[in-house]
Amino acid sequence: MSVYFMVNNKYMVFNNKEICCVARIFYGEWIDDKRHGYGVLEDLASRQRYIGMWLNDLKHGNGVTICSQTGLYYEGTFVNGK
Repeated sequence: MSVYFMVNNKYMVFNNKEICCVARIFYGEWIDDKRHGYGVLEDLASRQRYIGMWLNDLKHGNGVTICSQTGLYYEGTFVNGK
């Protein structure tokens, strides 16, 4: 698995150097520069986390969304990011 950071709407590969102002972190599988397969997306600003399957850079398949601030939790099947 690779670790990518999203900075200014572009993903950057973690290379053991400090990257400041990171808003989102993705751990998971990639195909053709798109999230594809199993992965975890953490949004540090909103304190939300998605754990599950991806298809062509969209949440697709079984997954869980958790919001640390509110305690809201959704587990189910996502289709085309929804």
